[in-house]
Amino acid sequence: MMPAGSSNSISTVDKTGTRPLSPEDTPEARASLPPLSVKNDLRIQNEQYLREHPEIKDVTSYFLKRCLLENPRDVTAFAAALFADPALKDKIRLSLPSSKQ
Repeated sequence: MMPAGSSNSISTVDKTGTRPLSPEDTPEARASLPPLSVKNDLRIQNEQYLREHPEIKDVTSYFLKRCLLENPRDVTAFAAALFADPALKDKIRLSLPSSKQ
């Protein structure tokens, strides 16, 4: 519960105790969203895929490490060059802890 007089940055409540509809709250916006069961199924499928492909974590970890170490101005160009590198697989393997190699 927020103290009286403090502002809530998430929603603004008027004197009647209601807040204005955000664009996501409109019936049209809600109708365009997939049903919760579809969202849950997609989340489960994504989780299964990530569990079947643990190398995705290694690739994303390597990419983030390189970005943080090199601080490229153009991350898109940096990513394109990094992922086009024919030696990428070996570089990722060498960057892994010895227990994962």
